[in-house]
Amino acid sequence: MANKQAYADAHGYDFIVHADVIDGSTPTRSWSKLLAMRKHLPRYDFLLYVDVDAVVMNPETGLEDIVDFDYDQVLAADANGVHCGVRLVRRNTPWTLRFLDELWARERVFEDERRALHHLYASTRWRDAGARGYVYPNANTVRARTKIVHACAFDAQPWFYEAGDFIIRLAELQGTVKCVVFARYYARARASMRAKGMFIAADVDLPPPSAWTCLTKNA
Repeated sequence: MANKQAYADAHGYDFIVHADVIDGSTPTRSWSKLLAMRKHLPRYDFLLYVDVDAVVMNPETGLEDIVDFDYDQVLAADANGVHCGVRLVRRNTPWTLRFLDELWARERVFEDERRALHHLYASTRWRDAGARGYVYPNANTVRARTKIVHACAFDAQPWFYEAGDFIIRLAELQGTVKCVVFARYYARARASMRAKGMFIAADVDLPPPSAWTCLTKNA
């Protein structure tokens, strides 16, 4: 959170932690991101949702560089299809809120939100899987209102991350390995902000976790 707060401070954005809307009744907490977006989106022109295990690596990239008024949401994709860990959504269209509701309505059908997104978007992966005999009838509308960008634009994974990419997300890593890799990238991001002369408030200028913390889980 310190990384994201420092980035938001540098650009004058609001930073919201959505722990207050986590729904413990859902199969996985990832579904609660829909509740968070649904709750806060009406207050903003655009809202960027970022998973907790993502690190802003290029603080000079502004959300103004990503927004596109011709679309209602921007998603990243790679060879595995569209991602859910970082998402830019637009307020001033009723379609966005309806789409979030459509996703949430499938919370009891799919084991995770990404599968539901692949279903509504009728992604190549969903179609190749046989679509379980069903393709969402409004998929063409979803596709027309969604801009797909390469994952390097704002949702890079460690195995293809390159210096200058906006955000890296450590979704496939677990446990001590994830902690150690996070510490490495967080330290690089913190040093980058300092090198660029960006202001970092004292309360978020926190050091990365130590190797001992990662090994003993005393975070």
